[in-house]
Amino acid sequence: MVIRPQGAGGTLTTTGDQRLMLLDGPIRSMQYPIDLNRYLFHGRVAWIALLLVGLCGPLGCARKGPVVTVPRKEDAAGQFKYAEDYREKRNLPLIASNKKKLMSIREVVREIYSRVGEYFPDDRQFTPLAKLTVVEMDAGLDIPDKVRVSKRCLLREITEFKKLAEVYPEHDFLQAKSLYDQGQCYFRRENYAEMQACYLEISERFSEHPNQTIKNIADRAKYYYDRTYVEK
Repeated sequence: MVIRPQGAGGTLTTTGDQRLMLLDGPIRSMQYPIDLNRYLFHGRVAWIALLLVGLCGPLGCARKGPVVTVPRKEDAAGQFKYAEDYREKRNLPLIASNKKKLMSIREVVREIYSRVGEYFPDDRQFTPLAKLTVVEMDAGLDIPDKVRVSKRCLLREITEFKKLAEVYPEHDFLQAKSLYDQGQCYFRRENYAEMQACYLEISERFSEHPNQTIKNIADRAKYYYDRTYVEK
């Protein structure tokens, strides 16, 4: 049995404005704990850096320490908005042609998002979104055409997506998006049957979701699921 994908690894991204506009949207009135739509690198010794790049692509599987001082905001909402604003202002896709600059700024962006969880570990509204963004960056899903990640590292990030889903079972957006991200990782690993299973599960669980953002994820997953066929 052969799985043949037909463009099934489409990256689903949103702008900062789209993520933040849900703050006062219908999800809040429905008592969903998640109101947002969501959703890197220096070595100590040259040969170690080269080894990490060879094994895992520009991101690597292990990270150094903090690369920037991140101001602490009053709450998780403010901390997450700070990260979103910083990311939007840097407009990473526009500097993608400058690989060195791109990777340097991405490391700072990743660090800023990671501080949301460090500063506000008990928050279950914005911290999950920040953690999801960090794992997406580690998997190279934020700019997939410019960031290489090895199959071994992709497998590790799939595990991280699953862990997030287990920790925040009440967070419908995270549930849908982490499954979609797993599908993209499987696509890049050429594990097409597993990719197809992720897309099918999203479609079955969220195709009738009352929040349009989450429903859009399910619709996109269904689209790519239908474009993947099994050749016996």
